[in-house]
Amino acid sequence: MAGPGVGDLATRIRLGLASGKTRDEIVADLVRGGLSGSSAERFVDRALAARDAGAPAREPPSEAETKEDPSGRRAMISGAFWLALGSCVTGVTYLLAKPGGKYVLAYGAVLAGALAFARGLSRWRQTATGPFPWRSVLVAAGVPVLGTFVLIGGAAGMRTYRRATQAAERERQERAERARQEDEAAAARRGAADQARGEAQAKRVRRAWETVRTSEHPTILCDAALLLGRNGLREAVPDLEVLLRNPRYTSVRACAAAALLDLGEIDTVLPAYVEWAGGADSDLSRMALGGFGDVGPRAAPMALPFLAEALRSPYWDRRYVAVDALSKLGPTARPLLEEARNDPHQEVREHAARALAGGEGR
Repeated sequence: MAGPGVGDLATRIRLGLASGKTRDEIVADLVRGGLSGSSAERFVDRALAARDAGAPAREPPSEAETKEDPSGRRAMISGAFWLALGSCVTGVTYLLAKPGGKYVLAYGAVLAGALAFARGLSRWRQTATGPFPWRSVLVAAGVPVLGTFVLIGGAAGMRTYRRATQAAERERQERAERARQEDEAAAARRGAADQARGEAQAKRVRRAWETVRTSEHPTILCDAALLLGRNGLREAVPDLEVLLRNPRYTSVRACAAAALLDLGEIDTVLPAYVEWAGGADSDLSRMALGGFGDVGPRAAPMALPFLAEALRSPYWDRRYVAVDALSKLGPTARPLLEEARNDPHQEVREHAARALAGGEGR
């Protein structure tokens, strides 16, 4: 037997009361109509309370609402979830927003959740089927809160990680910047030191040039001439040429020749060597033999006759100097080196053999 429609319960209760029926009789009618005893009692008691208070009896929920969620529990749980979620989203984005910045106001979720919770609570109060679902409502509201805390914790962890990474990167950059600045400072110091050394060397060269012009001491003149040649001071060539013809000191003339060779003045030095090699001054002649080797293969056409004559010298050290010069004059000197390999003195022979084995004179 089909029960009465839920929509006309209030009407039936009011009609029963108006006809003089007792509470129990009305409850029995409702039970016979298909309503449970406890629900029938609650409806009748509410109608009686409303009548005694002078207020109209509240309409029970519609049949469709009662069928899909008669107690309103699901609506309260869903409403609590969306209300908590909207509130969490709003609160978190507000806290994370920069001062004066934008944040998400999730009013749609908050409003929908609040309305759903209110509808569910109304149904529960009307039907009062079972105790209030505190645990389910709290769990539904706690899930978004817990998720929010998890997200906040993760975001805080990521922020801490990013800050640590950024701090490490800043420290690395600062170290690199300090190292760069230290390198620049060291380079500046080296540059200043080099500049100071250069300036000091320039002063020494200038003093040496002045010495070449003014001094009469052979050792000082020789050292000054060699310093001018090593430092490439071509302005001193005329003064060195004067020393090259110095009649007083053989050593000074030799130093001047070496300095002029350092300055590339071969055409000036080579004729002097030829003159010295054929002269009567044995010291100048010996210096000329060694000087031919300093000039190199370019001196071979003029040097070979003098070096061949030196290989027949009764003095082994003079022959040794000749072999040393021949080792620097290129292929045209090879026959004389072959001859020197049979020299009666061991050191001369070995020097010639080394020159031939090493490729000199080829």
